[in-house]
Order: sequence, then structure tokens, then C-alpha cells
Amino acid sequence: MTGVTHELSFEPKDDKGSNKGDYELFLDLQSGDTVVLTPPLNWMFAGVKVYAATETEGAGKPVQTPQAKKNDIASLRQGNFSTVFANWDSNLPEGFEAVDLQSAYQGSLKYTGTTTGFYEYLVWITSDDNGDDFIDPGLRNRGTGGGN
Repeated sequence: MTGVTHELSFEPKDDKGSNKGDYELFLDLQSGDTVVLTPPLNWMFAGVKVYAATETEGAGKPVQTPQAKKNDIASLRQGNFSTVFANWDSNLPEGFEAVDLQSAYQGSLKYTGTTTGFYEYLVWITSDDNGDDFIDPGLRNRGTGGGN
């Protein structure tokens, strides 16, 4: 089984509209699936960090954002990109591997299916004109055992 490719393309934030709510996207990845992360136009992919999250009881069974991710976001806001994403491709949680990283214009994660659960992500992007930035895409992978 070769798996399915999920392509996620991000667009730059602009002044149009407003955030109507806090939305999350859940991906139910199967073993062999690949997630391709494509940065906005004129930006380059520099790294991704994956965090194991925990499901809590309650309406809709929300997933609690890991404290490590909250700490990293605070550090990113201080400009500490190379520290937060140091050796990101060798520090992925079990069940994920970095693939197809020859091009800085997109990065890919492969889900091997060896672990299941909830995961959250941060994506590092960089631009010659704009420096470093990060994307918190509100993306959670439920894995094959992630629930309904």
C-alpha cells in the first residue's frame, strides 16, 4: 500500500475579513500517507515540528494543546526559530518521518502508522524579503486510532 498524499498549501494573512472562530482540521492518516506542506508564495519551507497532544473528556472530546508547543510559540515570537526547530527532521515523534526535502518550496511528512493518537504541528517558513515566520495551522492528526 502506497498511501495517500494530502497537500496543505498555506496562504499569507492579509487585512481582508476577520477570524470567525477557532477552527481545527483533523486528518485521519493511515500508514504510508504523506502530508505535503507548501508555504505561501515567495516563502520557503524550513521545517516542521510535531507534538503529541492529549485528548480530554468533554463535549466534542477536545484535544489539549501540549505545553511544549505553547512554550515554543512563545519562543518563536521572540525570534528563536533555529532553537525551536533545531534538528527537526531527526526529532520527529515515532510514527513520522521527513521525506522529499530536496526542494525548499515544500516539505513532506510521512506517517508510518506505528503509533496512533493526536498530534499538533508548527511549520517554519522563511523569505529573503520577510525573514522568518511560523504557521500554526490548527492541524491535528488523529491517526488510525484517533476516534470518531
